[in-house]
Amino acid sequence: MDAISEEVTAGVGNWPPQPQRVRFVQKVIHHARSDRRAALRCPVSIPVKATPLNDQRQPAGEPFTAVTRDISIKGICMHHVRPVECRYLQLELGDSDHDTVVMEVVRCRAAGPFFEIAGPFVAHALASESS
Repeated sequence: MDAISEEVTAGVGNWPPQPQRVRFVQKVIHHARSDRRAALRCPVSIPVKATPLNDQRQPAGEPFTAVTRDISIKGICMHHVRPVECRYLQLELGDSDHDTVVMEVVRCRAAGPFFEIAGPFVAHALASESS
């Protein structure tokens, strides 16, 4: 029995038969190892105030609230009820100006009844931009 099989067998209660458990865990581990992203993503659902910005990174629309799906040190993925058409979004992730960043929208696609909006962080927003 390999190391994965032994770990899966220990203390699993009413799981499916052991070979199915091993295949499931091996698949999860393989998927985690095959993620090509440079930064680990953390699944988290928090509300984020987003303000559309134009190409010069100036406000270009009314702020809206989106909900994060996951976040890393490099970028973010979130959901909203409408698609966005701007290239940049200013995001307020917390209560201070230090928690305001600018993301570049590289993906906006339908995800069920919502729209998934994702992209990398490109800058910290200046305090004067978040007013």
